[in-house]
Amino acid sequence: MGKAGAIRAGRAYVELFADQSAYIQGLTAAEGRLKAFGEKVASIGRAMMSLGAVAAAPIALSAKIFGGFEEQMLTVRAVTQAAEGDFAKLTEQAKLLGRTTSFTAKQVAQGMTSLGRAGFKPAEIEAAIPAVLNLARATGTELGQAADYAANAVRAFGLSADDATMVADVLTATANNSAQTVDDLATALSYVAPVAADAGETIQSTSKALGVLANMGIKGSMAGTTMRQILLSLADPAVRQQLKDIGVAATDATGNLRPLGDIMIEIGTAMAKLPNAERLSLAKSLFDQRAVSGALKLSGSVEMLKDMAKAVDNAGGAAKKTAEMMDSGLKGSFLRLASAAETAALAVGDAVAKKLMDWMSAVQGVASSVQAWVERNRELVATVTAILAGLIATGAAAWGLGKAVLAIKAGLAVYAGLLKTILLVKTAYAAMASTMLATELSRNVV
Repeated sequence: MGKAGAIRAGRAYVELFADQSAYIQGLTAAEGRLKAFGEKVASIGRAMMSLGAVAAAPIALSAKIFGGFEEQMLTVRAVTQAAEGDFAKLTEQAKLLGRTTSFTAKQVAQGMTSLGRAGFKPAEIEAAIPAVLNLARATGTELGQAADYAANAVRAFGLSADDATMVADVLTATANNSAQTVDDLATALSYVAPVAADAGETIQSTSKALGVLANMGIKGSMAGTTMRQILLSLADPAVRQQLKDIGVAATDATGNLRPLGDIMIEIGTAMAKLPNAERLSLAKSLFDQRAVSGALKLSGSVEMLKDMAKAVDNAGGAAKKTAEMMDSGLKGSFLRLASAAETAALAVGDAVAKKLMDWMSAVQGVASSVQAWVERNRELVATVTAILAGLIATGAAAWGLGKAVLAIKAGLAVYAGLLKTILLVKTAYAAMASTMLATELSRNVV
């Protein structure tokens, strides 16, 4: 009895702790349910947020696109001081060009802004902007710069906005038929155009000369200053007399300068008969060393002048044709697709803009009313604020329920693991104690 009783006592001690495994299993099951509940709460929250974001995204994007276009058009109106009717026409034209060209409506509005800042009136902008778009696309120039180039040329040569198409054609043909970009050509014109126009030169004749100079490596500001010096020299009475001595008339019967191209061809023919030393000396005397290189190139390039004249004289429609060619490729298709997509977004944005503006006005009105009411009820607001603080705390606790449950689950998992470890240790200790007790009882019995 003593030995058997001791063994049973030891087993009872072990079972006392071993039977608590059911408690651990319960904790594990509770852990799983809490995890599932917490994840469900979080999943519902994510789904609701995603649904709201997906539903609002297209409208928000369309409103943003429309807002950018509207702001640019308002800039056009501010610059031009356009009346309501004129502004409506420009707005519709910008949308139309944005829908039918490789430029977006907002880009068209930016081009309109550049023309407006150059002094163009609404009606002039309406007439000129299609040609500006063609010039930009045909020459690969940024739209705002193309607008500046066309506007400067129109103004410098005393032309009207209706001549913008012709100007775009001349600039395109000259740039595409000579060793210069439209940027180089525009820079050259900025130096020479005022003098050339006063000398009776047209944008066509001036561009021809600049094209030839570019093919000789003289372009940009150097070409502009060279040609300006040549024109000023031809107007000098002493130079005109020197030219007369070699059989070249610089002016016509009325005393006005003859076309530059004709004069330079005749100078080249006359100087070709001279020895090179006399030719260089005469050229320096006529045009000064600042323009002698360009003068020699122009006077000695009769065939090149004729070829350039042919290209410029047949420039009608050059900008539009070249722009259409540029749009015929894959990139052009992408650009037109992007423009069409923006047009659709503008339609959506336009549809919701009034509602959004009304809503924001209402919110502003409410905000003003609330401010006035708060000023009259400061003590009440303080009391309500204290109550709201409690509500906010409660709401924050509810919002964190899913995460809190997951945190409890994690804590239970740790606790269960710790309990398992303790039970294993206690079981081992109980077994050892039971063995020792049995051994001791055996000795006593013996």
